[in-house]
Amino acid sequence: MINALALVVFLVLLLLSIPISYAMGLISVVLLKIEGITLMVATKRMIEGINVFPLLAVPLFIFAGSVMSRGGLAKRMIGFVQALVGWIRGGLALANIGASMLFGGVSGSCAADISSIGSILIPAMEDEGYDREFATAVTVTSATLGPIIPPSIPAVIYAYVAGNISVAGLFLANLIPGILIGFALMVMAYIISVKRKYPKEEFVGVIELIKRFGNGLLGLGGFLIIVGGTTAGIYTATEAGGIASVYALVVAMVIYRELKFSDLPNILLETALTTSLVMFLVGTTSIFSWYLGYSNVPQNFAKALLSLTQNQYLILLILNALLFIVGAFIDTTPAMMLLVPILVPLGAQVGINPYHLGAIIVVNLVFGLITPPVGTSLFVGCSVSKLSIEAITKEMKWLFLSMVVILLLITFVPELTTAVPRALGLIR
Repeated sequence: MINALALVVFLVLLLLSIPISYAMGLISVVLLKIEGITLMVATKRMIEGINVFPLLAVPLFIFAGSVMSRGGLAKRMIGFVQALVGWIRGGLALANIGASMLFGGVSGSCAADISSIGSILIPAMEDEGYDREFATAVTVTSATLGPIIPPSIPAVIYAYVAGNISVAGLFLANLIPGILIGFALMVMAYIISVKRKYPKEEFVGVIELIKRFGNGLLGLGGFLIIVGGTTAGIYTATEAGGIASVYALVVAMVIYRELKFSDLPNILLETALTTSLVMFLVGTTSIFSWYLGYSNVPQNFAKALLSLTQNQYLILLILNALLFIVGAFIDTTPAMMLLVPILVPLGAQVGINPYHLGAIIVVNLVFGLITPPVGTSLFVGCSVSKLSIEAITKEMKWLFLSMVVILLLITFVPELTTAVPRALGLIR
């Protein structure tokens, strides 16, 4: 009863626009006091929650992504993908999605993808005759590939909260789902483009294509450093973030020369602000996660759900519905901190591979970044395009449907998430 009341109060605080980290911390402290537990537990859990080596990867990935997005890598990737698929009907829309797939392997950020690629391709698509609403919808939906295709900050958070999970293994568990979502978006964008008679460009020629590939090749180096090094066991995800940050600085400042020393203070400030938000959320949700374990909430939730059905497929459907609803109201990191301690034990009871479950959780919660009412990345798309949420979401519906189809596919075909990491010996 106390837990149910706490949930109601928590939702009321969110409706009152109280920042989720404050709401989480307040509810956690009140619950501890009701249970007669000393508040030293809250302090201890916050410190222990953020004093974890793998979480150092978060600011390093954020910094590397910011440097790469401002250092000309996004522009060169767009040029290559545009040359590769621009000759197809709706080529600029396909290039937008393809660039997000490549840029996702560099930045790992949905908002960075929308800001970098959207600021270039939304005006370009509009100039070529595409509707601005459609151009923005393509940008916003394909930007979800950033946090799914490795490197993935949500994957780092999941591995930390779940425990005994390889970050490299989870990176690769998300790889095929990310690629499939990208191709599904391309197919839907092509169908819409043919129906609306959107334009196509002339093929630039093989030599120009090779030239543009060479220009964008350095951008893929960040992906190879992070994913290649971690999967090969050469270094950890945190060390990969540090190496990728140095690599990004060298490429952006020495080779491309599009980033100046005067740009670094702003990048460092943005990195610090974003990291502080993430870490404060991790700290406050660590208290709440400890309380959930203390109150046996995961066990009680598992018993309640298993009393309804023990069918693995039905449980997966219920989990998808739960994750979709939570993702629409709560941002990815706090939702991960709240749900993973509950869902991982449940998954273990019904035989769901933790890497398969991790991919399902990451994809679902990332989808929440572009769904109302919270949809933080959707708001970024509105800011870049100067359009209303209603206008963008109306154009998103068929694109989003294609994403949901892939989500269901990876839900019921676990090999799509486990085959690659298992082949490389990262999981059993």
